[in-house]
Amino acid sequence: MADTAGSSLSLFIWVLIIGVGVLYGFWGGHIARNCGLDYWIGFIVGLLGGLIGILVLWLVGRDRIKKNKPVPERGQPEAGHIRQRQALKVCDRCGKLVESGATFCQYCGAVFTSAAS
Repeated sequence: MADTAGSSLSLFIWVLIIGVGVLYGFWGGHIARNCGLDYWIGFIVGLLGGLIGILVLWLVGRDRIKKNKPVPERGQPEAGHIRQRQALKVCDRCGKLVESGATFCQYCGAVFTSAAS
């Protein structure tokens, strides 16, 4: 009887450890995606590294943002691989890049007073 209770407690502890690891993985993936890194790399770092992995991802993301390296939108290539077909300008309201001839921002809806804004 005591062996059954011990094995069920052991199973519960292992399930808890794996569950917490997966939650750290999701958290790490979220942090990685927000700083422009691959989601799955962040997931693996969070899963295997736990709190230390989360801390490392947070520090890498903070340093990446400090260097003002542009973070690509989800599904967009890195900034160095984008072929510019037309001139771009920065929206004063949200800070995103829009076409220079646009009359409004496609991201936040801000109306531009002139095309050269």
